[in-house]
Order: sequence, then C-alpha cells, then structure tokens
Amino acid sequence: MSTDSQFETIDVALIGSGVMSANLGALLKCLDPNLKIELYEVTDELSKESSNGWNNAGTGHAGICELSYTPDRGPDGEVDVSKAVEIFEQFEQTKQFWAHAVRTGMIDNPSEFIQPV
Repeated sequence: MSTDSQFETIDVALIGSGVMSANLGALLKCLDPNLKIELYEVTDELSKESSNGWNNAGTGHAGICELSYTPDRGPDGEVDVSKAVEIFEQFEQTKQFWAHAVRTGMIDNPSEFIQPV
C-alpha cells in the first residue's frame, strides 16, 4: 500500500513530449513561473511520435500545405478556406510567442529548438 509521502506534489503533469506539451508548459510558466511542472514521456527520445517531422507534414501546422483544412468544393463550386486561414493565424501567433521566448531568454539557443522546413 502506498502512502502520500511517497509522491512529490506537482502542479501540472504533461503527458507526452510533443509540441502540445511544449507549448502548454511554456505558456503556463509564463503565466506562473512558480508552477511545478513534470513531463512524462514513454519513448526513449523527446518528440518522436506525432510531433516528429517524419511523422507529420512538417509544416508547423500552418494550414498552408495541408489539404485536410479545406473541404471539397461546395455545390456552388467554391472552396471554404476559413479553417485554413484560422490555422494559419494561430501558427502566426505561435511564432510570435516563440520569438518572445527567444527575446526574453526562455530559450537559450533557438537554433537547437526552431528548425526551418
């Protein structure tokens, strides 16, 4: 039987080392630098599943190159690109956040973190 004294108290548990956990962890630390955040990953290396460039489109989810964000033509022949535009806008906001992270020193060496495709 386990006791509470065996477990360290944390504020946030992030499951998986992909882009979603990286973004959420960084944003939470900006909001509250005193948060105790733990990340749990089942693989031997970080970001080797869905966030790995070989396992996705590698576009940073900008919505520019991913046809799944634009449905087939409607009855009038037009293609609704609103979802692709929304994804692109979110990607631009993400780039602004990571630029802020570089400027403020949250990221020591951006060339190891931000990779052009």
